[in-house]
Amino acid sequence: MLYVQDELSYDRYNEKADRIFRVGLMARLNGEDVGGPMLGPNAARDLRQEIPEY
Repeated sequence: MLYVQDELSYDRYNEKADRIFRVGLMARLNGEDVGGPMLGPNAARDLRQEIPEY
């Protein structure tokens, strides 16, 4: 029960919690699928340009 409560309340302290997204990387490297919760240093700038309403 505590685990579920924690998962459902994560980031709820933020007044814009409904606008928080997790962005990750999916790629193919040497024939293998790789990925994870990471992006390059310019990702925030590029996302703001591509999705200005957020």
